[in-house]
Amino acid sequence: MKELLLYSGIYDFVAEDIINKINESAGEEIVLRLNTPGGSVLAGWGIIAKMLEHGNVNVKIDGGAMSMGALIVAFANNVE
Repeated sequence: MKELLLYSGIYDFVAEDIINKINESAGEEIVLRLNTPGGSVLAGWGIIAKMLEHGNVNVKIDGGAMSMGALIVAFANNVE
């Protein structure tokens, strides 16, 4: 299992980093830990597209998942 942190606003460079880390985790279960105020809609949809492509991404909300962060949560396999 691979754990990724999204503990900032969702910007293009943040999405690029998350997407690259998901790419590096092909075949592994991923836990995406969120504490985000939200951010860029386009960057967030990029993360969602990669999550759906990967197929095995669970989310743990460690603080908040506001705005675009809440939409990311809606596309997770499992949410805590």
